[in-house]
Amino acid sequence: SQYGSIDQAECFIVDIKTYEVVAHLHLMSNLRAWNSASTLLYDKRNEDGSESFSQFDLANFSEIDFEGYVLGNNNDLVLLENFSESTNWFSIQNKSDSSVVNLNWPANRAPKLIGNDVLYAYLHSYDPIKKQTEVIRILRHSNQYKNIEKPQVLISESKLYFEKTWFDGGTIFAQLRAGPDRWMRAYTSDGKQITQLSIPDCCSITTVSWHKATSSLRVGFSSPLFASSNFIYELAEQNWDQDPNEYMMNDRDLHLVSEIIFSISADGTRIPSRLTHLRDLKKDGLSSVLIQAYGGFNLAGYIDPHYDSTNLEFLKRGGIFAAPAIRGGNEYGPSWHTQAMFRNKIKSFEDMASLSELLIQENWTTPSQIITRGTSNGGLTVAASALIFPDKFGLVIPIAGVHDLLAKDNLDTINDGWSYEYGSVEEHKDFLKSISPVENATRLGKVKFLIVDGANDTRVNPVHSVKLAKALVDLGGSPSSVNLLTMQNAGHWLESVSYQNSIGLKTEITIWTEIYDQIGIKVAPTHFARDFKKR
Repeated sequence: SQYGSIDQAECFIVDIKTYEVVAHLHLMSNLRAWNSASTLLYDKRNEDGSESFSQFDLANFSEIDFEGYVLGNNNDLVLLENFSESTNWFSIQNKSDSSVVNLNWPANRAPKLIGNDVLYAYLHSYDPIKKQTEVIRILRHSNQYKNIEKPQVLISESKLYFEKTWFDGGTIFAQLRAGPDRWMRAYTSDGKQITQLSIPDCCSITTVSWHKATSSLRVGFSSPLFASSNFIYELAEQNWDQDPNEYMMNDRDLHLVSEIIFSISADGTRIPSRLTHLRDLKKDGLSSVLIQAYGGFNLAGYIDPHYDSTNLEFLKRGGIFAAPAIRGGNEYGPSWHTQAMFRNKIKSFEDMASLSELLIQENWTTPSQIITRGTSNGGLTVAASALIFPDKFGLVIPIAGVHDLLAKDNLDTINDGWSYEYGSVEEHKDFLKSISPVENATRLGKVKFLIVDGANDTRVNPVHSVKLAKALVDLGGSPSSVNLLTMQNAGHWLESVSYQNSIGLKTEITIWTEIYDQIGIKVAPTHFARDFKKR
């Protein structure tokens, strides 16, 4: 892929006898699949920067247009959404024999491929009319069944949101949630429920495997302290072989707690947030708080506990990590997302402000000690929240954010200016102007900004970050309160890069902890503080 980019890739097809390049394809790297041994389907990057769908046939080394979209694939199947002038439909292609099964399914119920066995493909879909999640199965091969009018619905659920489903070893697994509350279920391949268990509050699931012979689940968990540890859930006894909450939140003299609090947003909606901190931390108003947020595109935020080396260092210094499930995400299902789209996007920022208010009211901290951090849409979230509510935040770290909402349609043409989430400038100009960080730069007040971007970001144009930094300095503040940090050779997620400054190469954790020190917000030392490198 292009160095630092998470979107753009080059595909070279090489003759292994002559070592000559017989084809050079320009791809969007997140959408590609082999639908047989000789045909590659992919999202093509055109010379003008636009996208189209293509397929390359190795049999005759030809590239032709493909009217469709790759929704998912595994070793056996490819799930496609097919386009025509009059309708869209879905199909499953078997890689072994290239047979196709068409699925007559409403376009707004775009399914996800979760697995297959010898006879069936298993799909996950959401019905926006009935407001329920469904797991369906259809026969894989078309030699007997050309069209499946009514695929078999195995599982349906309207009260809880299925955030993830997968098929493994003849068993259907599902992770369900309602805000901060989470469960896991296992079903037979016919949809009969085998078990349901609550996910321990300390952790997020990383892996699951089902052992039928012993009637037990082997579950991998991640917590703020540990990247991954495995536990056994015994179905007969309905308990764990050891308590994950105890094991995953304690390590020698380092003891953490994690709790859910609820703030009340401007329209009265209860917003859940997870606070993680040292077990013996006192409510004395002296703690620094790091709020990490996303809040958009129907994606989950950070409310589930997870391991992050940067956050762990912050916690060890006595900081509080706060993760709100603000609207725009999907923690309560698709409606949680739609409540903060288009002209309702302001609700995401009001939700952020409500968390800040609660942390101050509960005497955890003060406004100047509240740090907010977010990437991509999260960068917009934290920047806009701080400029609309400048009395509630101290330091803002927007990473690869969409900051100039009046220029987004031109700056981010590859993704249509994110108009399907925020609205187009043509239709929503006045509202977008009211929330755009660049337009609100005069409201900076005492807030400090550390704006971060990757020079090779092909998803959100780094010009957004440059324009915000300039606007804040020119209109709102001084150079000492606004910092722009551009990571060279880095893309949208700033991954797999070396950070370098005047004193040499730095690891990510060293850079970020130095930033916290130098920016002017100090984190209180704790009684157990010790050298991180020794640990």
